[in-house]
Amino acid sequence: MTEKQIISALTKLRSDTSYDWGPETKGRAPHKPFLLLSVLDGVESGWIAGPQIELGPDLTDTFFTYWNAIMGSDNITTIALPFYHMNSESYWELKYKPGHKEFTYSPSKGALKERVEHAELDPDLLGRFLNPGQREWVRELLLTTYFNDSTANELWELMRLNRLSYDYSTDLLDMVAEPFEKYTANREEDRSREVISRTVRKKAFRRAIRRVYEDRCVLCRSRVIAKNEESLVDAAHIIPIEENGTDDPRNGLALCKTHHWMYDAFLLSVDPDYRIRLSGKLKREGKRVEDTLQWEYKEILLPQDDRFVPSGEALQERYDRFLEV
Repeated sequence: MTEKQIISALTKLRSDTSYDWGPETKGRAPHKPFLLLSVLDGVESGWIAGPQIELGPDLTDTFFTYWNAIMGSDNITTIALPFYHMNSESYWELKYKPGHKEFTYSPSKGALKERVEHAELDPDLLGRFLNPGQREWVRELLLTTYFNDSTANELWELMRLNRLSYDYSTDLLDMVAEPFEKYTANREEDRSREVISRTVRKKAFRRAIRRVYEDRCVLCRSRVIAKNEESLVDAAHIIPIEENGTDDPRNGLALCKTHHWMYDAFLLSVDPDYRIRLSGKLKREGKRVEDTLQWEYKEILLPQDDRFVPSGEALQERYDRFLEV
């Protein structure tokens, strides 16, 4: 593809204009621009290294970072829409698994993952994405074409935060190669709080913990996905961030929102032997949580990779606090 062809292809995306999408997106459906911005982020952060674009959690999370910020989380959509319909663009081709027929309808995400191996990006366009200067040029082209000025500025900031949080989450996963430290004091020399803001830390920690536990709550073992395909599993610090607890994944647990609240409220805890412990109050007044009452002394779900098993030292400190409360 020549530069002229790329400009034409990227500025003439086939997208819906029949619905009132609002001034933020210049009256057009933003699904395809959000998907392309997400692919650009993936190339920059390294989780997309070639022309194969997989419909995985990193792409989905990044897409919904943009969607929720601009369109609102109440405006339900699916990443399956742009991932499938981008096939109508000249530079995007769906590669089907052997023995599977092409879709004749707009499929769900689950149906896409069942039949499609990946999407394949045109090599000339990928070359632009891989070049840092060209990548910024493509971003600028997409933002000025499909979004008004204030929305474009907001998206630039989201891109910056995405890069920081992804890079920091990678650093967090690498922490397990070193001896565990409960507190962050010794790590502030490397990353100041001005650079790694609370927002970035929270996003990066959640990304790391979700990956370690494969989006399952360690207590109820449920994998909870919302209608917009966003995971509802939280990342809970064992030693809280307010007490200078480290972002090391060994200081974290994956919890669904209900059990995260109960953990923070000291209605339940996890002892250093990885067993679930319940408060006396919950046992006395827990008539509506009978299932939870059966969990006492049962072992939590542990990571497949032993390097990420929660720190016994951190669990002991939190469990002591639980006993005091």
